[in-house]
Amino acid sequence: MSVFYILPPRDLVSLRLGRFLQSLLPGTEWNQQTLDQMVENLENMAGTREPSYLVHREDLPRGHELLEALRDGFGAESGDEIVEVRLGAQPEEVVSRRWSMP
Repeated sequence: MSVFYILPPRDLVSLRLGRFLQSLLPGTEWNQQTLDQMVENLENMAGTREPSYLVHREDLPRGHELLEALRDGFGAESGDEIVEVRLGAQPEEVVSRRWSMP
């Protein structure tokens, strides 16, 4: 079985990552190119532990149901896990919900 992580758009993920790193390492600044590369590295590393895929919102076709888009565009199958991740108002706030593909 695979796990599909549905993430916010890349620009929001990199922005939030930059804010987190600044809070973790006060006084540092992270340029956009470095943050974009970090997000890309996360995408590349996603499948190394288990079959998993990072899917950003902008990669999903507009006007399609999420499960339909994952099945038709990304090969999701019955029993695969879906983890939908949303960013909260605070830099450290992340909300997620998890379920299985019917």
